[in-house]
Amino acid sequence: TEDGIDALDRALKKTGKWRKRNIATPLFLSGQYIQTSVDAYPLEYLNFQRHYQVVFGRDVLRDLMVDRSMLRLQCEREVKGKLLLLRRTFLETEGKARALKTAIGFSLTAFIAIFEGLLFLRGHDPIKDRKERIRRVCEDFGLDHSLFITLLEVKEDRLKVKDEQMRELFKRYLKQIRELASKVDSMEV
Repeated sequence: TEDGIDALDRALKKTGKWRKRNIATPLFLSGQYIQTSVDAYPLEYLNFQRHYQVVFGRDVLRDLMVDRSMLRLQCEREVKGKLLLLRRTFLETEGKARALKTAIGFSLTAFIAIFEGLLFLRGHDPIKDRKERIRRVCEDFGLDHSLFITLLEVKEDRLKVKDEQMRELFKRYLKQIRELASKVDSMEV
C-alpha cells in the first residue's frame, strides 16, 4: 500500500547488506502506483513483467496489461531521444574514440531494453540472451546485425577500435538508429 511505502526507512538496514552482496535495490511499488503509471511507463512495466521475481506479498505484475499503442509510442520516443543524444554526443566529444565507446556502452544497454518492447509488439516471446535479442530485432527491422554485434564487442571490451574507425562505426550506428526510429514511427499495433 502507499502507506507502507511511506515507511521506507524500515528497509535502510537491509540496503547496505544488499549493496555489499551486489544485490540490486528492489523497487517498492504499490498496486495503485503500478495501475496508475503503466500507461506512462509501458516499456518499463513490460520489462518488469518479463524479468521479475516476487520476494514477498502478492504478485501485482502477473495480470498487468500493457497497452500496445502506448508501448509503441514510448519505444518511438526512446529511440528518437537516444538518436538525438547520440548525435549531440558525437559532436561534443569531437569524435574521440574513448568518449564514443562510453556512449556506445550506455546507449546499447538502453537499446537492448527497448528491443524487448519492439519484439513484444512483433509478437515474439521474451529473449533473455542479448545477442539473440539483437539478432531478432535486426532481422525484424532490417538492421545491420554485424554492426550491432561489433558495437556489443566494443562495449564489452572485446574489440579495440582506433579514433577514425570509431568515428566511422559511430556514424553507421547513427544511421541504423535513424532507420529504426523511422520504422518504429510507422509501426502498426
